[in-house]
Amino acid sequence: MADAFDGNFAKWPVRHSTVDPATLAFSVTPDDGKDLPSSSAMPSYASSFFVGGAGDVRVTALQDKTGSLATSVLLKNIQNGQHVPLAVRRIWSTNTTASAIAAFTD
Repeated sequence: MADAFDGNFAKWPVRHSTVDPATLAFSVTPDDGKDLPSSSAMPSYASSFFVGGAGDVRVTALQDKTGSLATSVLLKNIQNGQHVPLAVRRIWSTNTTASAIAAFTD
């Protein structure tokens, strides 16, 4: 049986496994007024994020369990150097006390 993914990796800009690394990383400045950056090189979401300086992070997840746009949630006590495997559209400045935040995506 032929492998459906064989030879198609360059055509599909998605992760093919949960252990594949992210391909884009960018620094995040928390902002209440807009979602994460969007351009031809970066989508307007992050598949996960990293916190360099401990604190709380208010985020809007990519979607809720019904597939609709999600509401924001405050993630409390994120530790120094913690990787958060949550897809997010926005990292809010209000209630965010963590610092040195970086986002990762495909």
